[in-house]
Amino acid sequence: MLRVFDAREPTNQGKVYLQNKTLNTNAVKLLAMTKDSTFVVVMCEREVLIVDLSVDKVTQTLTFNNVPVILSAFSRSNEHVFVVTPTHIVQCFKLSTGAMVMNCKLQLEEQHREDAHTAQASSRDQLTSRTGSKTPASASSRRKAKGQREKDKELVSTVVTSEDDHFLLAGTSLGRMFVLHVPTSLQVCVLTTSQSQLQHVTYFTSAIWFQHVVTVDAQGLVKLWNLRPLVTRARTLVMDIITDNDLLNEEEKKLDLRSYFKHYQERWNDRMFLNGPDISSFYKKPPPADIFNVLDGMDPSLKAPSIWQSSCCLSDCTDVCAVSSGSSLNEVKVIL
Repeated sequence: MLRVFDAREPTNQGKVYLQNKTLNTNAVKLLAMTKDSTFVVVMCEREVLIVDLSVDKVTQTLTFNNVPVILSAFSRSNEHVFVVTPTHIVQCFKLSTGAMVMNCKLQLEEQHREDAHTAQASSRDQLTSRTGSKTPASASSRRKAKGQREKDKELVSTVVTSEDDHFLLAGTSLGRMFVLHVPTSLQVCVLTTSQSQLQHVTYFTSAIWFQHVVTVDAQGLVKLWNLRPLVTRARTLVMDIITDNDLLNEEEKKLDLRSYFKHYQERWNDRMFLNGPDISSFYKKPPPADIFNVLDGMDPSLKAPSIWQSSCCLSDCTDVCAVSSGSSLNEVKVIL
């Protein structure tokens, strides 16, 4: 059962029955609520429940072929939810209808780092005894090798959308950041942050730091990234596959940063501006799978770091447990 309390009047509460579903204890967050307090997403073992708080009722049940969901996040319009599975599938659904509007499989890696235990286990598997039979690896070495592989498996750990919901940024447990184009469901590129597990990614929309991103990893390392060159180039590449003139005019306004920021200030909360998940039909089908390949060289690991980032290490901190941005999105507060 989900109990909903009104913070202004705690005696007012609602009850939502969750149909005897088991909560997903492996999820990054069990519950998430839209900013307008209209919907709540509940992470269960094999389903995601969408609760409409206006009627205190589960209105949608999302399933993923018996695969659990580990992460969810809302669009800036508060009308969509992005969900991520351990199989590296990222999907987006309309909260009101449950219709899927985006489906993308990330090209993640599973690294098998040969530490001492793994190397020893591998060596023992290949040893041949004097009798000619192979000596099996011990149960202990097999467990250690399996544990190392699980540790090195790359999983999505945090997601956030761009100022117009047209791009989705997905940070991973190996410190990489994937950039996705929401309308086409295509992977734009992968950014190497040289950080450990990314715990928080904050996308800035203030005048000074517009289209900049802050990444915070598990070791307390904070980096600031300028995504303006990447986002502008990606928008330019998809111009040729837009089939709607109104959308084409809208996207052209976003290429000049000065005029675009004024346009953004006027429409930042406009539903027609925050339309990323709803405009896929205005792009050629299917979109060219290699349209963003030219952006591989935008990875900051291949560029001079000074044009991509500034960083600082919270050396006196043992753990970063939360990060929050100010209402104007021009400062970051780290809670220790």
